[in-house]
Amino acid sequence: MSESTASGTAAENAAEATTSGAPAGATGVTATGPTATEATAREENPRYRGVEVERVGLRHYRATNAAGDSVDFGQGEGLLTPVELLLAAVAGCSAVDVDVVSSRRAEPEELRVRASGLKVTDEGGGSRLDDVELSFSVRFPEGSAGEKARAMVPRLVELSQTKDCTVSRTVEHPTSVTMSVED
Repeated sequence: MSESTASGTAAENAAEATTSGAPAGATGVTATGPTATEATAREENPRYRGVEVERVGLRHYRATNAAGDSVDFGQGEGLLTPVELLLAAVAGCSAVDVDVVSSRRAEPEELRVRASGLKVTDEGGGSRLDDVELSFSVRFPEGSAGEKARAMVPRLVELSQTKDCTVSRTVEHPTSVTMSVED
């Protein structure tokens, strides 16, 4: 598998991938996918996580996990965009972190996380999100159990960001992304 450094836009690299087999300037894009043995070994790793995305219509896609659970997304009425799904994943992961621990003390009356980011274009012309922010709104019932749960929230949010939330930590830290095209 050959890999080279990025030089063109994602669309240019994708176009080159379909015409030349091994695009010049496509970071982590290979003309062929992993061998069956490599794929099996990766999938047997207990740390493996994966989904499959398929096109189900014009600008409409479905992501399905190994258990068969799925979510539809894309562009159009009733669909979240991929960027909105990314923001939902960051907010959802952190919400779970806060909820699982705090609800042991008291069931929240409200737990809401607002996620936002700014879409930017880097020097190479690639687009990405920057300045992603999460804002938590959590309310618990009155009483000592609710007060104990409420007091935990700031520390749980901090732990989610610095340790527990795989999604936000993946976004915050450099992460290798390799793409391949199957025969």
